[in-house]
Amino acid sequence: VSGLDHRGTRWRSRKAKCFVDSAVQVTIEAGSFDTYKVVCRSMGVRETWYMSPSLGTFAIYIREPDAYQTEYIEYVALDLPE
Repeated sequence: VSGLDHRGTRWRSRKAKCFVDSAVQVTIEAGSFDTYKVVCRSMGVRETWYMSPSLGTFAIYIREPDAYQTEYIEYVALDLPE
């Protein structure tokens, strides 16, 4: 698994164990969305995505590398071309 984070920094994980935990409705700044809570664990890091089919991306992303540092990202808006 590899990709870019919100800062444009590349990341890579050799193995991740992921599962769909539940279906959850979340309310964030951009509105309320039906999501699937997807939890992944890799190399001591737990990542949780609240994936929204209607958005086509995540509504909320939480990365918990240890007990002292948590990264939280919330989907804010969708810009569509006119």
